[in-house]
Amino acid sequence: MNEMIQAWPVLAFAAVFVGLLYAISQWCIQDAIRRGRSPVSVSLLVFLLSAVGWIIWLNVRPPILDPVDRPLTPVDKADIG
Repeated sequence: MNEMIQAWPVLAFAAVFVGLLYAISQWCIQDAIRRGRSPVSVSLLVFLLSAVGWIIWLNVRPPILDPVDRPLTPVDKADIG
């Protein structure tokens, strides 16, 4: 029982850390789409390198594309008919 009491703060910190990492990854995915970059590569960068990956993305990200220059999102063939 004593071991469980000592492990509780570590588990709480881990849960908060994973939650923040998920939120930052989601923001980076949306930011990458807005800027015309691959959301997969950006999310891998942020998820694998954590805060360092996020700082790298903040420093190397390209400017936001105009709505006219932004690539269209792919349409699933099942949606067409």
